[in-house]
Amino acid sequence: MTDATKPITRLDKFAKFGKFASSLGTGLSVISTLTDVVAYSEGSLSGTRLAYRSVGTFGSISVASSFGGPYGALVSVGFTGLEKAYDATEPVRKEIVNSYGQFKRTLTSSWVKFK
Repeated sequence: MTDATKPITRLDKFAKFGKFASSLGTGLSVISTLTDVVAYSEGSLSGTRLAYRSVGTFGSISVASSFGGPYGALVSVGFTGLEKAYDATEPVRKEIVNSYGQFKRTLTSSWVKFK
């Protein structure tokens, strides 16, 4: 049986779509990393954030190539989720740091006063 006479099943169509989606995902990941490098060179992205995103992207690609696409996607979603959680908690972290600083200044100024 040749490829021309071989019946196409739904599974074959699904496999072709999976290969296409995998290639598309890898391409978009590389484009995203290049966009991050440009943003870093313009000064709108910190070096730490660039390193974090690059590790996440290439970690996801390496996990996907070693263990399969769903595991790579899981790594990618994990890195993205952690980055979003970090960004969402920024106001709380700033408030805690400011409160601690105020407490420390009050404590040391009162302590110096009573010496």
